[in-house]
Amino acid sequence: FSEIPRDGDEAVERRAERIGAGLAGEVDHVQFFDGHRLTDRREPHANPTGDGFAIDHRMRSFGGREAISANGKSTSYFSLLQQVDDWYNVLQEKEIQAGSCGIIQGEFSIGTVSLLIAMLLHKQIIVPLQEQEPEKELKSRIAQCQYEFTFQADGSWDYQELPGTANSELYEQIRFEKTSGLIIFTSGSTGVPKGAVHNANQLLQKFHKQRSGFRTITFLLLDHIGGINSLLAVLSYGGTVIPVKERTAKGVAKIIQDTKAELLPTTPTFLKMILMNESWKQYDLTSLKLVTFGTEPMPDSTLHALEKIFPNIHFKQTYGLTELGIMPVRSPKGDSRWFSIGGDGFKTRIVDGILHIHSHTSMLGYLNAPSPFDRDGWYNTGDRIEEKDGYIRVLGRDSEIINVGGEKVFPIEVEDHIMKLPNIKEVAVVGRSNPIMGKVVVARVQLKEPASLEETEKLVRDHCSQGLSPYMVPAIVTLVEKELHGDRFKKIRQDMQE
Repeated sequence: FSEIPRDGDEAVERRAERIGAGLAGEVDHVQFFDGHRLTDRREPHANPTGDGFAIDHRMRSFGGREAISANGKSTSYFSLLQQVDDWYNVLQEKEIQAGSCGIIQGEFSIGTVSLLIAMLLHKQIIVPLQEQEPEKELKSRIAQCQYEFTFQADGSWDYQELPGTANSELYEQIRFEKTSGLIIFTSGSTGVPKGAVHNANQLLQKFHKQRSGFRTITFLLLDHIGGINSLLAVLSYGGTVIPVKERTAKGVAKIIQDTKAELLPTTPTFLKMILMNESWKQYDLTSLKLVTFGTEPMPDSTLHALEKIFPNIHFKQTYGLTELGIMPVRSPKGDSRWFSIGGDGFKTRIVDGILHIHSHTSMLGYLNAPSPFDRDGWYNTGDRIEEKDGYIRVLGRDSEIINVGGEKVFPIEVEDHIMKLPNIKEVAVVGRSNPIMGKVVVARVQLKEPASLEETEKLVRDHCSQGLSPYMVPAIVTLVEKELHGDRFKKIRQDMQE
């Protein structure tokens, strides 16, 4: 290795391993010749993310296999790890110490992916943010970030030092364990977003067992627990990361066709958009083997339509929360609406119809809010569920359930029924305060073709009267023009007049 710059044994070892991986697939050990003698160190470097599974070691074993397919360019695992090394050197050149807290902002790309892995190896506390982050300053202040890397759409990047001190007891836990950290912010839909601090090594351990890797669309964003989970799974299993820039039904369908993608992790709302847009008629989606969905309940009508149109695709329910990570689930054959949460380190219980979970991948705590766990480590998910034959089904967030004169109305049931009307593009059902009934049902409707409010209200109410209990029939119907979902393609149930 005489041509490798001698900038420290650790750097030489890393480069030697990468070269060896490209030539022979694996390096057993590295020998160094200093001009006088050979030295032999068989354990090149300790697991950089703490005890247990080391993602860079696993990635090295995939050698020339395709790691990322983006913008018509293919990047192998060998090349990806070379870029990881380059970023590792950048972190050292900028004198960023282990245990520092930094932002990585941008979409999934060769740059953001390689930097994120380098930050994991360098034991950083990582704050991933989406490319267009309206609350960047607030989140940076909450996390007390010390630096940031910002990526542009063309792949260029900027570095900036920040005034944060990264002074938190939760950070000290990560530093004490000599591992890396990950901060994922809650949506902040009910107030200030909360920073959930995770031990990154705990999140990685679920991938220690080798499985088959898929060519995967990274639909969920970089700052989403599901997006991070998808990325780590792909790289741990030797799959291919396929970034998507245009999160539209046609844009995603086209990239599935162009890249022969096999796995699409997404949301029920987006799957409904694919159905309505009929992009599946314009593009070849036959490469898809698996579609996973989560973040919100799946309407029965949407799932049945998907299974009818795509009989060769397996649709699988996922379940996860910012505070707990993504959990292993199992569904009965032929019905992915129902599932059970299981596996080592995960326990569930149901208290008054609400799902509680005990997870070994739970966050350490919030940076800016009290711990939501009870003294035994159980977390109240706030999800009201239904049980059947050892499986559960999420009916909706308990906070979204509408109490009409003592009767409980689950928004998804009313929405699913209204969506059967041919001119309905989307609907969100919410509750509105009423002095007599406590709450009444309000249906916020988006139409495919223009129609009057009076006509639409009569159509919706008549239709609901035929298939729903009287207390579930919307008392108020409003027409909306803007989309009823956010940038994460999750339905927004909010009454604009409350």
